[in-house]
Amino acid sequence: MSVEVEFNSAADITGGRGWRLESHVIAFGLFCILLQFFFIPLFVTKCLGQLKRNKMFDITECTMSLIMSSLVAICSCVSLQKQETVTHSGYFQSGCEILLCYLIAHMLFCVWHEGFSPKIRVWIGHHSVSIVTMFILLRRPIGNMVALNMGSIFMELSNPFTNAVFLLQHIGYSLDNSILFVLLCATWIISFVGSRLVPMPYIFYIFIDCYVLDNSVAQCTPDSTPLTATLLAMFTTISALNLYWFSQMLIGAFSFLFETKSEEGKKISPLDQYKTE
Repeated sequence: MSVEVEFNSAADITGGRGWRLESHVIAFGLFCILLQFFFIPLFVTKCLGQLKRNKMFDITECTMSLIMSSLVAICSCVSLQKQETVTHSGYFQSGCEILLCYLIAHMLFCVWHEGFSPKIRVWIGHHSVSIVTMFILLRRPIGNMVALNMGSIFMELSNPFTNAVFLLQHIGYSLDNSILFVLLCATWIISFVGSRLVPMPYIFYIFIDCYVLDNSVAQCTPDSTPLTATLLAMFTTISALNLYWFSQMLIGAFSFLFETKSEEGKKISPLDQYKTE
């Protein structure tokens, strides 16, 4: 039995008028730019003193990402806790808007610092795709807000731990000299699995329900096929990357837990036998 979904594809907290670029989003975007370019570098210099340009870039970038991913993760979790619906999804919308502003500010910061180097071109590509995704999400083409949330901004739940690990690494902490760093890495892996891998089967089921089954769970809007198809392509890509990143985490964890030392004191991992020259 097919289920007709009656709400507008652009329905949102404005009562079905669609998402608009409003003054508070512009103001927050400008704040993100000031935070990325001025306030965070000032704070880092005050705490760590004068650093080399590349070191300052790495620490500033990690700090900004840590702050913004934490805000987005909070919005996502509150949205799920409040069981938001398409027409009343203020926290979900705020999470998307925060992420949108951060992506633009971070992309500008990367280009300003590195120009259009190969590394930055990768960032630009990643951020451009993510920005397009945010605009699609803000139109809410899938009526099931739990699925829309968990297949998008909920994945940011692992990023505060990711960026905290990288930040401590840039400062000088490692698995060899800090128990805190070890615990943080373990928390990072747990949060990664919980926010990115565990929801994966459910999200793919939602897309199957939208296209193959009766659409009773997904609640895709009748005129949202191009948007939903774009989300499916992007989610499939990020899922493949998540599985790859998780495999690398497992390799790192396995090496750390089971490595030994040779007679010369050199650390030997049981995974070394699989390395290629």
